[in-house]
Amino acid sequence: MGIRCFIAEILCPSLYEANKALLEDKLHLEVVTDELNDQLHALAEQLAGLQSELGETKEQLAESRALNEYPQPTVLSSEQRNRPTENDKPSPDSSISRAVALQAAKSVAALTGSEISFVANTNSMEPTLDANSIIVLQPAQPKDICVGDIISYNGNESRHKHFKGNNILHRVIGKRHGMWLLKGDNNKEHDGWIRHKHFLGRYIGHVNYKKSNKDD
Repeated sequence: MGIRCFIAEILCPSLYEANKALLEDKLHLEVVTDELNDQLHALAEQLAGLQSELGETKEQLAESRALNEYPQPTVLSSEQRNRPTENDKPSPDSSISRAVALQAAKSVAALTGSEISFVANTNSMEPTLDANSIIVLQPAQPKDICVGDIISYNGNESRHKHFKGNNILHRVIGKRHGMWLLKGDNNKEHDGWIRHKHFLGRYIGHVNYKKSNKDD
């Protein structure tokens, strides 16, 4: 009996110390693990930020290359833009009045969920469209716009000073990197690359009214 008590007195303190050491090691390991998790989380956030910045930089570089690939159009005065050129071709004439054409265009717009607009007297889209055309513009997703489509975009957002204050209606002749290259059918120079965010609508049709000095 005395021997057993002696063994217990010897062994119990050792087991207690060993268990205490294990608990301390476990607590230390948990603290270290939490610190590592915090560091990994911070690194993940930094990496996500760097990836986002890299993506934006790549997009800006791609757009810059696209813009630099084509020469910028000549900036024309208002008088030059409205002056007929040797390339001018007459647009199809019509026998209906402006009032009738306007009502017809409004009917088409109502049926197609579109809106109507008018063409400025710049000759840029002749012979397809001229100042006697009432056009119908339909909303569309930029991704659905194809080369050859005629679209309207906000000239106020354009880098070209002579487009300010106007909505421009020209044809898409190229597309890339979230931008379109546009040009008036009767223009010698293209508009440059226009970003999708400036898009207003896609041309789906028009009604011409008879040319007259005085609208009916």
